[in-house]
Amino acid sequence: MAALGVLRRVQLGSYQQLCQRAFSMVSLPETHSMLQKTCRDFAEGELAPIASKLDKEHLFPAEQIKKLGELGLMGINVSEDYGGSGLDSLALSVALEEIARGCGGTGCIVSVHNTLYANVLDQMGTKEQKDKFLTGFADGTYVGCFGLSEP
Repeated sequence: MAALGVLRRVQLGSYQQLCQRAFSMVSLPETHSMLQKTCRDFAEGELAPIASKLDKEHLFPAEQIKKLGELGLMGINVSEDYGGSGLDSLALSVALEEIARGCGGTGCIVSVHNTLYANVLDQMGTKEQKDKFLTGFADGTYVGCFGLSEP
């Protein structure tokens, strides 16, 4: 049985090495690399130090969300016409990964806001809907939400 455990560790180690080699051959475009660094620095400096407190005390990171909005991260793939950054889905994924590294809850807030609220309105809404319900959301002034219920 001990030999099986050693074999599994060797196989897992080989798999990890294979993945590292495969992914090290891929690099992000310069814009996305800069975004990654910005988000990582923010997450390490602003989110990681308070993440535990936010979770334990059930607090909403209002100040940090406002700062994320100022950085353009609350409207990553919202068109620039409505105050968004106008970036692509890869940019959103890179930003969410780095933000969630610092604080999973804040990463979830940013994800839901960007994907289930702001981007849906930006892509599918009428001009009137966008003017009324999207303005102020891309800069973090307001935070979008998503509700789901079952019958």
